[in-house]
Amino acid sequence: GAAQVLNLEFPETWGGLAVIDPVVPPDRIIDALTRHRAVPVAFVNEHDLTADQLQLDPLPAVGWSAKPDVTYLITGGLGALGLHLSQWLVARGARSLLLIGRREPTSEARHRLDAFRAVGAIISVASVDVTNRACLAAVLNATELPLGGVFHAAGAAAFDRFSKITTDSWQAAVNAKVIGAQWLDELTAERPINVFVLFSSI
Repeated sequence: GAAQVLNLEFPETWGGLAVIDPVVPPDRIIDALTRHRAVPVAFVNEHDLTADQLQLDPLPAVGWSAKPDVTYLITGGLGALGLHLSQWLVARGARSLLLIGRREPTSEARHRLDAFRAVGAIISVASVDVTNRACLAAVLNATELPLGGVFHAAGAAAFDRFSKITTDSWQAAVNAKVIGAQWLDELTAERPINVFVLFSSI
């Protein structure tokens, strides 16, 4: 995502993005990339030394249903994306949601949460900064039902051009995404969850 933004803002200097397996010798990397200069996003690994444009794998055309006997965690759960995701989960059978965020729910958010509860969903809300591992662990350990899935939608909004981004503003924007994802991965590694979803900012 960020690489594509750089391409849009600085087309005169953008060369491309390469995802390189560290085991590939430097001379073979250079050879692969120089043979495919026009490719905007490339990958080079020890088995395939061609630089091809990355393609997203198509999602399977199957339905998905939530489990009613587990809790689904949504970080950034009180924001627009988190509330939309909550509605999607409840519509698919989820009956226990844990929504965490750094702020208290707005009046609009409380109204939507009441609507979820009205159809039988148990909605828990916690004020937690996902970059704080200890606080995140405490909330996860306090769920009554076992944790069944994680949806990491937390993030700090930072809308600016790359040329105006500072180290502090960049760190503030990515901390919730990156550090939060790391803590969630570590804290749920031994739990039998069946879905772990990370949302991009772009």
